[in-house]
Amino acid sequence: MTTVESRNNSANRLAAGFALGTVLGLTPIFSLHNLFFLAIPIVLGVSVRTFLLGWLAAIPVGFLLDPLFHAMGVTLLSSAGLTPLWVWAANAPLIPLTAFNNTVTLGSLVFWAVAFVPLFLLSRRWLAGSLGGIGGASLLGLESQRHGWVRKGFVVPLALFVGVAVGAWWMLADRGARAAVERGGTRIMGATVDVGSVDVDLSDGVLAMTGLQLTDPSAPENNIVEVGEIAAAMSAGPLLRAKVAIDSVVVRDIRFNTRRETPGEVDTLRERSTIFRDEMARWRASVRIPTIPTPTLPGSIDFGTLSADSLQTVIRARELAGTVGVTREALLGRVDAVDARAQIDSASALVASLEGASIGSLGPVGATRAVSALRSTVEGIADVGPRLTELEESLAAEVSGLRQGLAALDDLRDGDYRRALGVLNLPSFDPDDISAALLQAPLMERVETLLYWAQVIDANLPDGSRSVRFEGPERLRGSGEDVTFPSAGSSLPAFAMNKLEGSVTIGAFTDFVIRVLDLSSDPAVTGRPITVRLTGESGATAAGLDLSLDRTGDVAEDRLVARFSGLPLPALDIAGLGARLDLGEGGTRVNLSRSGDAIAGDVTWSATGATWQRSGPGAAGATAYLWDIVSSLTSIEITLGLDGPLTSPGISVRSNIGEQIVQALRDQIGDGVRQAEARARAEVDRLIEESLPEVRSQVSDLEQGVGGILSGYQGELDRVRTSLETRLRDLTPSLPRLPGLPG
Repeated sequence: MTTVESRNNSANRLAAGFALGTVLGLTPIFSLHNLFFLAIPIVLGVSVRTFLLGWLAAIPVGFLLDPLFHAMGVTLLSSAGLTPLWVWAANAPLIPLTAFNNTVTLGSLVFWAVAFVPLFLLSRRWLAGSLGGIGGASLLGLESQRHGWVRKGFVVPLALFVGVAVGAWWMLADRGARAAVERGGTRIMGATVDVGSVDVDLSDGVLAMTGLQLTDPSAPENNIVEVGEIAAAMSAGPLLRAKVAIDSVVVRDIRFNTRRETPGEVDTLRERSTIFRDEMARWRASVRIPTIPTPTLPGSIDFGTLSADSLQTVIRARELAGTVGVTREALLGRVDAVDARAQIDSASALVASLEGASIGSLGPVGATRAVSALRSTVEGIADVGPRLTELEESLAAEVSGLRQGLAALDDLRDGDYRRALGVLNLPSFDPDDISAALLQAPLMERVETLLYWAQVIDANLPDGSRSVRFEGPERLRGSGEDVTFPSAGSSLPAFAMNKLEGSVTIGAFTDFVIRVLDLSSDPAVTGRPITVRLTGESGATAAGLDLSLDRTGDVAEDRLVARFSGLPLPALDIAGLGARLDLGEGGTRVNLSRSGDAIAGDVTWSATGATWQRSGPGAAGATAYLWDIVSSLTSIEITLGLDGPLTSPGISVRSNIGEQIVQALRDQIGDGVRQAEARARAEVDRLIEESLPEVRSQVSDLEQGVGGILSGYQGELDRVRTSLETRLRDLTPSLPRLPGLPG
């Protein structure tokens, strides 16, 4: 081999090593594909030193270009044309393990593939000029690689490399599984998930885990649930597709609401999702909370604050008046289209022209023509009559609808009475209003938490036809986003667990059993809903819960029915009283259902040993009066009702607290309130009656005016038709038939 050929060969090997080494610096280092690139210098006769040089040189470039890599990855993974390729790759063996679905990983790898040839050519030109002869090649370790690109005796080093890689994975598998559980759980929960230890034994298909703690997003100092021990029987095959298939799980010592040693970090949907936060803000602003009642009447009631413009009855009456006008114009337009007046005038003119006429005065031809004209006019008149009758029926229907609208105004009047009492600040005698005034605000916080978990479930149970994006793993490089693609055909979902059974500890009680069936990240693939059942009884404490999450059809269908007794109930901070209501232990009944985007049902708490504590300075006046009423109540029942869309459900509150306050108010100021209510009702009636006569008059005018026009036309049509038929009989009996004229 000549010196020039040797130098060119050396330059190619140097450039190839440099260009190949850059992939390790441009892409996240802990990626499966990098094992392949690390093995290349062992097998091929490229420069190891330039390979390492390219690696080191590309590291800062990789950090700087991470935003570009992320943008490229988003574009590629979001491309509709490439989606079939990504779905296939996500369900193929081994490929999912490369984390190709991470935007930074894919973007950086594609960037390197595009840049490889330019990097090779540029580095070859630079390195070829730097060799300066065989001494340069020797410096870079190429003097023994002049013959062929494949290294001699690479098998042993490659086997050692593979053995080291497998051994490292084997030793780090437990740590990797623990990190994956903590990362995935934190992403799903929106709060810190900790795991004590994980033991993965793929040879026996066993996964063991201890010390699982899930931080409560609404109370970071507590765990929403803590699991002492988990033992799972899993299949190793699906792991090659980055899928987890668990046959059965046994859990022991599940505890709820335990104290954490250190508070967990919280990144809930309420904080990270502006959409959810904005939805909740709009919902809170739209829900009406009644005012807290006062135990005294105002010194003087100012009815000037009442306005006809604020009364729904008046507003609806004005809308009806507008409807009357539109209806009138429409009906008159239809009357004009019939053109009855022209028909009547034409027929009347024909009758007048034939007044006193006879066959003798008209002659045979004239009489024949007159008969033809009479018959044609009679037919025209006969056609107008039914059309006028149809209009009369339409008028009757419209008037009937308007009168029903007038009658419905009485139903609105009751609502105006209640609004008037609110404007006048009269104490309400409605127990539900009083219960809502005191309890609705703190209960809305719990509703928001319920809606939060509904959002979490929806985010992690896709409909099986769309990809979902999540934040990528934490690392020194850019995290990017992980895109989860739907399962193809009959493939397994990303996570599937046939059965979970275990013991549950609730407070100090341990005799409870939980059973979870068909838990899956994509129930549409398994074709079965997720079900959760909790049962148990320990003395006076009992629990029964049935939860079904059905995502197998086009519409989400969820159902939660639960009965608990003898377990801790929530404590409510009642700002209006400056007090805290601790319900203690008692019973809970839950009956909630979700269909599509709508939720309905109720939750009831019953307690017999409730306690009240001041949460602020002592109250005075009306608040002190209410405190005196409720602070002695120890038997409490509260029912929270929900009905409406998930983003803004209607909320109702019922409680014996409101009933107790109503009774006390009736005893103290009942007569005065009833007198004030009567005056308020009279004022509302006065304002309404000022508006109703106008719309009633318009409806009557519509019926009489348009009806009178139609009736008048019908009468004139009948008269002129009679005259036409009379003239026709006078001319018809002895009229001879002439050739060429109508008979």
